[in-house]
Amino acid sequence: MPGSTHARAAQPITVWHHLCAHGWALSRDRGRLADWRVRASVSPLGAGALATSTLGLDPAATAERLGFDGVFENSLDAISDRDVLQEFLGFGAILATHLSRLAADLARWTDPALGWAELDEGYSTGSSMMPQKRNPDTAELARGKAARITGDFVTLTALLQGLPLGYQRDLQEDKEPVFDAVDTLATVVPALIGAVATLRIDTAAMRAACQDPGLYATDVAEAMVRAGVPFREAHRRTGELLRRLDVDGRTLRDLTADEWIAEGVLDGGALLDPDRSIASRTGPGGPSPASVLAQCDALTTALGP
Repeated sequence: MPGSTHARAAQPITVWHHLCAHGWALSRDRGRLADWRVRASVSPLGAGALATSTLGLDPAATAERLGFDGVFENSLDAISDRDVLQEFLGFGAILATHLSRLAADLARWTDPALGWAELDEGYSTGSSMMPQKRNPDTAELARGKAARITGDFVTLTALLQGLPLGYQRDLQEDKEPVFDAVDTLATVVPALIGAVATLRIDTAAMRAACQDPGLYATDVAEAMVRAGVPFREAHRRTGELLRRLDVDGRTLRDLTADEWIAEGVLDGGALLDPDRSIASRTGPGGPSPASVLAQCDALTTALGP
């Protein structure tokens, strides 16, 4: 498939390479949640409203009975701060951002103008007016919900900033943004899981899009570099070549063998091949088949059972 930068087709990559990028982002989110759980597993029970309760409540015993890993170290800190909730909302906002980017790709790929994929009817809806349309509502709503969860984080942060130590009635407002974020994520995550699991990808359409000869301009410049041309010069020469071809109504596919040789590139026509281009990207984390398979194995290990 054509990979893109600045929302413009750039170089050939593979679908797996693209999906692995989303996978790595989500694996970091999982790591953030695991880190948060360690800090969150502290019981505040027994801190009282300011000083530790004198009613005979044993904070350590209640923490153990409630399944917490530890107990507060300072009663004033325990009743004054809500950073554990703030951190959760920070995690939620980052996760929602990553989900919104996945949703944006689903919406783009399934645009009939591109035709690279199709959402299952269970995750798309018909138009209220135009019978021929099926809209990517799941993806669009996932994008919109990211703004809502980010707003929850901002709400709690604004609530907490500037509060003096000690319990303040303002703190009762901590529940609503947290519960809203939890409920929203509990809706968005399974919806996107289902949308991705049932997505029908048209690999033939993606491969056909890789026939665009402009996708191989970087391969041409790199071939010049391998022939001893400094990259800056190779970049300039390739750009000038493309401009001349555009003026003539031609593309890189129209160059003859002699014209390729005149540009200092032997067998240049062979460069205009997606399989060859992708296979040459053998660096760690790249789109070559071996690299992507290694990423899949690493992701499987990172995600665990």
